[in-house]
Amino acid sequence: MAASSSSDYSSFIAAHGAMVSEDGRRIEPFETQACYMLTEEIRSFGLGGHDSSISLARPASFQSESLEIAMSKAATILRYNAKWFAPPALADLITEVLAATVDSSSSAVFHAALDFLDTVLVYSILPPKECLYPTVRFLARTYYSASRANKTKKLGSKCWSVGLHLLHSHLGHEFLFALHKILGAEDSTSKDGFGEVVGALMVVKELLRSREAQLPDIKVTLLVLQLKVAAGSGNTIVHEYVRDVLIQIMMEEDSMQQLHQDAGWRDFLETVVLCVADDPQDATAYELVNRLNHHLPQIQQEDLLYKVGDLFVMVGLPLHLPLFTAIWSRRSPSKPIQTWVQGLDYRLRGLLCDPLYADQVSDFVQSAISGFEMSSSDADKSALVQELVRCIEMDQATSHSKGVLTMALAYMFRIGLSDGDSPEILCTLFLALCQALRYSTEAASALYRIRKDVEGHLYLRLADHEPAFLEIADPLPLDAWFAAFTDILREGAATWEAYEWVLQATKILLGNHTMFSDSMPALREIMKVVKSAVDRSDYIEPPAHTALNKSHVAAELVQNLVAILSYHRQLTKQENLSLVALFDSTAGSRDYIVSTQCIHALTVCCYEVPDLMSSHMDGVINRMSRMVTQRYLAIHVLHFFAGLSRLPDLYRNFTVGDYMRIFGVCHSYLQSARGAHAAAERSQTPTSGQSSVPRMEEALPEYVYALAHHVITFWYMSLKSGDREKVKPYITGCLTYKDADDSVIIEDQGLVTLDMMDRIDAEPRPSDDSDQDDEDVETSAANMPDPFFAVDGRVIETHRLIGLLLVTTKLALRTGKALIIVRRPSGTAWRLLVKGIAQVTVDGGGGGGGGGDDDDDDDDDACSIPIWPGDSSGRTYGTIRIPRRASALGSKTVITLPQDDAVRRAIEAFDRTSALDSHKAGVVYVGERQTTEDRIFQNISGSPGYREFVKNLGALERLRGAAFNTQGLDRAEDTDGEFAIVWHNKVTEVVFHVTTMMPNSDDATTNTGRKKRHIGNNHVNIVYNNSGGMLDYETLYNIFPGQLTYVYIVITPSARTSFVEARTVGVTRDKREWFYAVQVVTRPDYPNVSPAVEEKVVSGASLPGFVRNLALNECIISLMWTPRNDSAEYPSSWRSNLLIRPVHICQIVLSSYGAYHSYRAITNLQKYEDVTKKAAKWSTEAENQLERTRTTQAAGAIAILASILAALLLVLLGPSLPTWLRFSISPALLVGVLFARGHIKNHWASHNGKTVGKRIPLPNMEGYNEAQRATEEVLRVLEWVEYGWVANTLVVGLLGSR
Repeated sequence: MAASSSSDYSSFIAAHGAMVSEDGRRIEPFETQACYMLTEEIRSFGLGGHDSSISLARPASFQSESLEIAMSKAATILRYNAKWFAPPALADLITEVLAATVDSSSSAVFHAALDFLDTVLVYSILPPKECLYPTVRFLARTYYSASRANKTKKLGSKCWSVGLHLLHSHLGHEFLFALHKILGAEDSTSKDGFGEVVGALMVVKELLRSREAQLPDIKVTLLVLQLKVAAGSGNTIVHEYVRDVLIQIMMEEDSMQQLHQDAGWRDFLETVVLCVADDPQDATAYELVNRLNHHLPQIQQEDLLYKVGDLFVMVGLPLHLPLFTAIWSRRSPSKPIQTWVQGLDYRLRGLLCDPLYADQVSDFVQSAISGFEMSSSDADKSALVQELVRCIEMDQATSHSKGVLTMALAYMFRIGLSDGDSPEILCTLFLALCQALRYSTEAASALYRIRKDVEGHLYLRLADHEPAFLEIADPLPLDAWFAAFTDILREGAATWEAYEWVLQATKILLGNHTMFSDSMPALREIMKVVKSAVDRSDYIEPPAHTALNKSHVAAELVQNLVAILSYHRQLTKQENLSLVALFDSTAGSRDYIVSTQCIHALTVCCYEVPDLMSSHMDGVINRMSRMVTQRYLAIHVLHFFAGLSRLPDLYRNFTVGDYMRIFGVCHSYLQSARGAHAAAERSQTPTSGQSSVPRMEEALPEYVYALAHHVITFWYMSLKSGDREKVKPYITGCLTYKDADDSVIIEDQGLVTLDMMDRIDAEPRPSDDSDQDDEDVETSAANMPDPFFAVDGRVIETHRLIGLLLVTTKLALRTGKALIIVRRPSGTAWRLLVKGIAQVTVDGGGGGGGGGDDDDDDDDDACSIPIWPGDSSGRTYGTIRIPRRASALGSKTVITLPQDDAVRRAIEAFDRTSALDSHKAGVVYVGERQTTEDRIFQNISGSPGYREFVKNLGALERLRGAAFNTQGLDRAEDTDGEFAIVWHNKVTEVVFHVTTMMPNSDDATTNTGRKKRHIGNNHVNIVYNNSGGMLDYETLYNIFPGQLTYVYIVITPSARTSFVEARTVGVTRDKREWFYAVQVVTRPDYPNVSPAVEEKVVSGASLPGFVRNLALNECIISLMWTPRNDSAEYPSSWRSNLLIRPVHICQIVLSSYGAYHSYRAITNLQKYEDVTKKAAKWSTEAENQLERTRTTQAAGAIAILASILAALLLVLLGPSLPTWLRFSISPALLVGVLFARGHIKNHWASHNGKTVGKRIPLPNMEGYNEAQRATEEVLRVLEWVEYGWVANTLVVGLLGSR
């Protein structure tokens, strides 16, 4: 049989080979066996994976042929001989073709196989039972494979063409069912199964997109069921193709209508969920779910809408009202809380994790709050709270969601307090807020509003700037709160915002001493954590978007330690020392911001722990002296030294070396302010975090300059008398510098500082060498006692200008009693003696200060003048020691001023200008719950703490007849009160406008206006805030509107104190146990460089001195801050004596007027010169008259022109002129004008010395008459110019520069 078959096959092959040229039309005589033989031929290639039972002897002509040629020949024979292909045999042939093709990787084989299948479909009938499903699987797999590369696109087109032929055949519906069967086979895990499923999905998509009428209809509902099975495989690629098919379905209105009619929405949505859940962020997933928007009206069932809502949340689409209602329908507050709390599943978490659903989350929060309010079950409320906490702790939840949920907890806590909920619920809410603290700023905002009042009762502050509170009757687990924020300080929070809030709010909370008075272990743990972080520089790194760096965190940590320092009475000495040492070591060693905060911390230490600072001061001074290269720290270092100079207990043990270091710091900053050290500045630049923030200190070089001189003045006054001579040469060198021409320059404030040192050193020394009394003030010439009596006889008064000193002597010729008054830039001093030497300076040689009889007159460098100019030797009435000629204070000439009204008026004007730097600051008491200025200004008293503060702020001075500058307070009728609080030392004075010391008016409006007349005109006001609310600049501006107040120093008791508590607890408590938060708040454009720019906590004992120092600093800088003017020089009283530019301008105007009249006089007199010359030849009197006319007119013209030129020179180039020239111009011009005026008077005004007398018009000499009138005007002008040069000589001569 086998041999026969082989023979027949060979014969067929030979015959077939012969018929190739005839296109396979004739296969006789093997018609009945052709199909079998073709099957055997394809199988003979061994590619189908089947074992042949017959060993074939292939003819030699077929040795080189391939599988695709065999399939092409089979297709050719089938095309012409289809009738001989019986269905069973054809089924075997198709099976072999499909099997051989599947194992092939040649596209030619696939093309041949598809051609064969297409031939079968056209010329024969595909056996459906045996071949339809395998064929459809083959087509699906081939269609998918062809789509993976561009080079196989033709194969895909061929595959689609074969599929269309099949669909158009009577097997079209069976083809669709075969596709459904492939999709529902759940065989996408294998390689072939995956290709078949994806290919089937691709074919279905193309069929849905194709709109040929002849194609069979796709049953969408059935298709969706199979798609659901395919999507259930979990393969992401399959999901992608399923999504494409679903999108195509939704694009066809007929398909969606069929789905709706067949109630297929549930399966459809479940299929969508399956293929969207694994990749909801995919674009096709978004498109698929988004298309559901158009079909929402067709979806009526609540549970289906619930699914749609889930899908919207998954892909991040906005929820429509029906969807949101469906999602939260099970969470209605009308239902028991436990019912809808149990349903809080991933749907809620999906909303929480997407910022798109902010509104929906807010609605949920409202629902939760409503449920909390309506519930009467503590268990239900507790369950709700715990669920909210779990939602907050979700890592994926947005910050907004966490914030809204935390706000719900905070609101519930507030509701619980208002409604009197059980202590258990309140504790549950409080602990929930503690848990949420690391996730949300809202939790911090709620918790840090909790405070304790002065008696230790808890309350909740409802608003920052309003006195509104809720009392907390039951105890709360505060230790859990302390532990929560301590952990955050140690480890950080979930968000930077939450960490920063805790960092900034903790320092304020620490100021509430009653909160921690019973929790010192917790306080010590906070101190340990914060101190360790600063010591090890272990800070949380701020995120990039904040533009901050670690120094910001370090500065906040330092401020927390400053607040902890206020507990120094409860801490051990070692703990306090460690804090001081930390501030000292950190200052100057790190970033500018950190160093600034440490300097401020050391300032507070000086007031709070002076005993420790005294022992640590040597290191602090050394540290400050090493900061001179950091110019940004200049203001803060100088503030520290200025405040320290007013605390004698701290520098009691200072050595000369310590003083020299302080003066050296001032010297360095003076050089920096002058620009001398610009090239030597440290090359280190600020960090990026700070460089973006403009430093206010850079804009205040004038303030640094003035403050450095103040510090020198304060510290020089604090020196012992015996030590001043050791440091004076060094200070003098600090106050001078050389310009580009190598000329020594002494600036205005340098001169007055030198004058101040000389005045202090010249004062009579006390009997012991103790410290100088810091409260001594200047002696005013206006209130000086008159020492002369009738027995003294005639008193001669003389005024002499000697360099910077105006020396007035009043001498009784009979008794020799002499009163020497020395007016100088830094003040006025006087000496009373009978013969001897009046020591008014130590710059003249001959020993130190003293005032009595000093006969040491043999010093070669000593300079003196006789008390009475007529006593040239000074042996009769004595002498006055004056500055050396070469000294900056002295002069080569002594100018005796004339005894006329101009000199007297100029001296009186000088006496009216106080040498003290006089400042003013308001003090306002804000009582409990007071928020309007009418109520505030009605206060005539305050709490005991306030009264103690005011009492120690300065001395009580009577206003009526006061000799000091009352800064606008009435000194005649007591309309502003009988007394004022005044603080002063030898150079500075501060008058405090205390509103409670001013009497009230019956009318509130009048009362407010009268008090605000002072308060509203003060640049600086101190506000003692006992209202219970917080006060910032905006709030204070709303209470006291005005444009002139730049600074408020707000003092707030650290523990809320009611009216009754202040007058019960406050009376018995030691002021060292009272604590106050002090903060300087300023208008936004004002440079706030105060040590209290951040809130500082100080005790009641330290409060007056600390606040007074702050006020003095702000008074100085506020005078220099001129937002609408480029000039920012410090207008001190010393410098005000130098501001004579208006005088020069008046001199220019007057002299120009006089020059015009001088020109008129001279030109008119020249008309008669020839006649006069002829008369002079015959008359000596005529010759003399001619000469005097010429010289007087020339003298007047020269004096006027010299005055114009000198005044112009001083106005335009005054600051740049050499010191000797500035000293000389005024006296020289005064002498010149006096001479010219006297010379003119002798000739032209001999009648009364002022006018030309009674004019008798000369006939035919109108020009001469006009010259007389012009000369009279010249005399008047010269008189006024003389007054100007007298004033200028006094001021410029006293101060040396303008």
